[in-house]
Amino acid sequence: MNIKLTEKEIEFLKQYAQVYEQERQVDCTADPIVVVEDIEELIAADGLGDKRVYTWDMETYYSLDELRKALMDNDFSENDITDMLEDVEENGHCMHNEIQKHEVYIKYRPIAYFLTRAEADRYVEYQSHNLTKPRVYTRSCGYANYGDLQCLYQLLLRIGQQLNK
Repeated sequence: MNIKLTEKEIEFLKQYAQVYEQERQVDCTADPIVVVEDIEELIAADGLGDKRVYTWDMETYYSLDELRKALMDNDFSENDITDMLEDVEENGHCMHNEIQKHEVYIKYRPIAYFLTRAEADRYVEYQSHNLTKPRVYTRSCGYANYGDLQCLYQLLLRIGQQLNK
């Protein structure tokens, strides 16, 4: 069998073989799927979320101090701000100024999948402008999963190791 590889394919195969052992020490799993995930905050309808946030003027604030500063930057008086924040804390909103208090659930949602953490880290770097709070997370293919993906991982590893010689 004779297979022609592009320079990019050769580069990825070599990289995979080079980082394989090192990355297995980090993620502690054989045959991983490396995932870039980004945070997603969902309003908790039951009011029992993971954390409290405040919204005003189409922005989200993660503390009363942060909200207070934004209100001060918009020329509200200290007395008005105090009244608004008390209203928000007591009632969950300040209707006059459209400030609301929410409880939110924090969830990570998959964005992109990779064979190596090195590629995932590179993706986070060049896509950082599109991501909120990304993380690189390793998922396992599953305990005692001897399916096609594991076979292909080993094939890619052998090819990469041969190219690196």
